[in-house]
Amino acid sequence: MNAALLLGLASALGYGITDYLAGIAGRAVGIWRSLLYGDLAAFIVLSAWFARPCGEACVFAAHRSAWMAALAAGLVLFAAAALLTRALTHGTLAVVAPVTASYGAIAALLSAASGERLSLAAGIGIVVTAGGVCLVSIPVGGRRAFRSQLRASGFGWAAGAALCYGVGFWLQGVFAVPALGAFIPVWLSYGLAIVTTATIMPVLGMRLTPPRRQEWGPVLGAGLCSAAANAALTIGQSSGRVAVVVVLSSLASAVTVLLSRLRDRATIALHQWLAMGVIIAGLILIKS
Repeated sequence: MNAALLLGLASALGYGITDYLAGIAGRAVGIWRSLLYGDLAAFIVLSAWFARPCGEACVFAAHRSAWMAALAAGLVLFAAAALLTRALTHGTLAVVAPVTASYGAIAALLSAASGERLSLAAGIGIVVTAGGVCLVSIPVGGRRAFRSQLRASGFGWAAGAALCYGVGFWLQGVFAVPALGAFIPVWLSYGLAIVTTATIMPVLGMRLTPPRRQEWGPVLGAGLCSAAANAALTIGQSSGRVAVVVVLSSLASAVTVLLSRLRDRATIALHQWLAMGVIIAGLILIKS
């Protein structure tokens, strides 16, 4: 349980930085180009990992159903990434962050429905942590600020991203990772995303032109942090604690908001400090 907890937190940190950089990259070079070249960077790093002599990472023999689940998860997670980048680029972080954070609850419910056993303390901890994540992401103005920004906030894109992330991580953790191991599903999802993006862009009349030198920073940063976060997530999922790891990874929302606060030098509201206490309490329950 301790390893699953640490890996879930590590994935949250990686995803939080990824989402923060993805918004910057999407505004600089466009949604599809940022996705294409960020995913390409991640794919190259993961391919280099496969090139080394290894055990689990080089074992490609597995059940057909596991490969189908990995492909399905890759497509769904690609859709989630596109929706989230759209929301971060054109929406308001104060709304996008808490809405997207709900993917942890979606994945936990699906995992429980598919037979994952949770202790009472862990189940309560998951609910408490998911609630704290959503609360810490609410803007300083509370419900009024949330409602005032709702229409032009990217709410629909964020809700779609949350649903896709929840379903994608559940498919990956329950059906693909147990048979394929931790790294193959991640590597496959990036390869699938690159092919899909490169196919869609010409159809939409977009060029595959690489970013300019000054634009590479956030694009590469988002791609590499995403690869690290995905690897931490799937290694955690291989422990069988899919619900716990995915809910903890949703703390990425809080990381993204805190990074934005630091950039804008904004103060952290009282309810956000209280939410951090709620999250810590949830983590203690999950660990017990």
